[in-house]
Amino acid sequence: MVQNISLIWLDNNIDEDAPDYQNIISQLQKNVNLIHTFTDSQMFIEFLENIGDDKACVIISESLAEQIVSKIHDLAQIDTIFIFGDNKRFHETWTKNWFKVKGIFTEITSIPMSIINTNGTITKNRLEPRFMYTTILKEILLTIKFEKRHIKEYVEYCRNVYAGNYTQFRKISKFERKYNQNESIRWYTSNCFLYQMLNDALRKIDGHVITKMGFFIADLHRQIEALHKEQFGTSQSNSEFIVYRGQRITEQELDKIRQNIGGLLSFSSFLSTSKTRDVALAYAPTGHKNSQDIGIIFVMTIQPDKSTIPFASIAHISKFGIVENEVLFAMNSIFRINDIQPMSDHPNCFTVHLSLTADTDRDLNVLTDHIRNESSSNETGFSRLASILVNAGQYENAQQIYEMLLRQQTVENQKALLYFGLGYTHYFLGEYDKAISFYEKTLEIQERLLPFNHTDLANSYSNIGLVLYKMGEYDKSLSNLEKALRIREESLPSNHLDIANSYNNIGLVTDQMGEYDKALASFKISLQIREHELPSTHHLLSNSYHNIGLVYFHMDEYDTALTYYKKSLTIRDQSLPSNHPYWALSYHNIGLAYSKMGEYDKALSSYRKSFTIKKQSLPPKHPELARFYKDISEVYLNMGDYQSALYICAEALHIHQESLSPNHPDLASTYHNMGLIYEKLENFADAYTFCEKAVNIAQTSLSEKHPNLKKYKDNFGRIRIACQRNPWRIKRMECELVFEACEAR
Repeated sequence: MVQNISLIWLDNNIDEDAPDYQNIISQLQKNVNLIHTFTDSQMFIEFLENIGDDKACVIISESLAEQIVSKIHDLAQIDTIFIFGDNKRFHETWTKNWFKVKGIFTEITSIPMSIINTNGTITKNRLEPRFMYTTILKEILLTIKFEKRHIKEYVEYCRNVYAGNYTQFRKISKFERKYNQNESIRWYTSNCFLYQMLNDALRKIDGHVITKMGFFIADLHRQIEALHKEQFGTSQSNSEFIVYRGQRITEQELDKIRQNIGGLLSFSSFLSTSKTRDVALAYAPTGHKNSQDIGIIFVMTIQPDKSTIPFASIAHISKFGIVENEVLFAMNSIFRINDIQPMSDHPNCFTVHLSLTADTDRDLNVLTDHIRNESSSNETGFSRLASILVNAGQYENAQQIYEMLLRQQTVENQKALLYFGLGYTHYFLGEYDKAISFYEKTLEIQERLLPFNHTDLANSYSNIGLVLYKMGEYDKSLSNLEKALRIREESLPSNHLDIANSYNNIGLVTDQMGEYDKALASFKISLQIREHELPSTHHLLSNSYHNIGLVYFHMDEYDTALTYYKKSLTIRDQSLPSNHPYWALSYHNIGLAYSKMGEYDKALSSYRKSFTIKKQSLPPKHPELARFYKDISEVYLNMGDYQSALYICAEALHIHQESLSPNHPDLASTYHNMGLIYEKLENFADAYTFCEKAVNIAQTSLSEKHPNLKKYKDNFGRIRIACQRNPWRIKRMECELVFEACEAR
């Protein structure tokens, strides 16, 4: 199978209103869904650097080509580069040194637009989070009874995605008219929108698309399963056979395979293979010896009687027919890596021997079971789907499901559960007023229907406390959290995870209140319970280590904080998808620690990793984005780049002013940083104004003993003296106001 790619086009003469441009875009959209155009070279490069694991085909106009290719060629995201221009002979000379440059074209629409991609995951000891979450998502989807309206909703979604792509529009309309569940394989193997969209969604764990395509995933799995029973249901059909898969990988991926001989390789998508080696070879590049593209032929030994994984020969129903002699495996197929050898007849190409296995790593089973249990308590169908999407950090997608279910629900106690779910998603999206409103609706129903010491009430008190914590109302937050803890300690065993969660949440609040000893003690109690009750790779353990790191950071013990942050990150690598917001949090705080230690390059590198995830997973006005801008501005301040610091911190202030209450402690912190930047710029009037605002808010929202209040007052006092000593640096209209304030004090 061939996967269409994203196209990124750089040309400083692009005119989006020109008919020629519109015609080119229309032609390209017949083969490419995602097209990004740039006229600015720097914005083009920054975009490429931040597209994550996605692969891209790049088109560069000839006037920029020689300059730009050298800057982007070695980016792992770049699959192929094409030069657009008339001077073919000149460009053929210098491009010989750049193997990703595949040609010089005078017409953009003649450029080939396809790439082989894989969803394979390789690990010695366990399979990555994508495997765990897609496994559970598949389980849930197979329990849902889909209706015709779900197909209609998906069709409408596709029409929006492929707007202007008339080739795909015709296929979408045909799909709407003719699709039935018994032809899912035929549709999957046809050259249309389904294949690319599904595999992209599974690779990224895109909950929105996976939910839209849920009916199709379930139909495809069941058809493979039915064919498997038909073809391999007797002892006569259980003979061993071999299938092949060809693709290209990077040098780093090849090294990973070498390091994992004897380990497991999983495919989180549906896996297409062929019984014919030459078919697989066609998908593996065997080109120039200096190319960084490495061809791989997976040789897969299949013993039908030793595996529970469904697979089937589909040559008789595939759109490709007998030509590809295709065998299709269900999602989440697992193979053992047996051997890897270079191919003698093809340079820069390797054969990897695999065997299909039903074996799974014990730790994986334990961890997957925990995730499965967390998503299934009192929940079924779409409600359970929303729960697992929350665990995967897909908050907006979960929210849409909860809203849909709420519109259909009339039973009061069931409404309470949906209100609770909506409160949860709004909380993580930074919409704290909405979150607390939904939690209060839940609590109102629970107080009428449940005894006063019921643990569901504790859950509501706990989550209301967390929202108040985010809103900076620490006293109210602590009161609710302690109320939740009292109920849980009276109703639950002492080692229950909910009790651990209570201590963890109390630790968060007392840490922000500057009571670091209390916070550390609470976090350690929580960690002790979690270590006893959870597998060593569970994400809640990573949260505990991260939070302990927070306390040490606030105590100015940056080395110790960094140790805990990195320990947390190691676990998140094993338990959460790579685009989960918790990853962003880890990278952010690691960057903050490096910044305090004076290692600014490392700090900026961590911040960039954090931002790449945050901008994908958070709304543009989320307070966490403001926190990012504020903290990265501090790095630029310390590096002496005051203008950059000012610009970035102003962005943080803008978001905080829109998303937080006027007396929120985080707003005080941002005002304080603005003041310090203006001080460095010797604009003492503005420095005075911002630092004064920081002190006023802190005096309202923080205790007298809080270290931040002292810090703000000390810096404000220093700036006030600077104002008195340097009146000539203050604008005339501001001067009188400043000195009136000084005299009043």
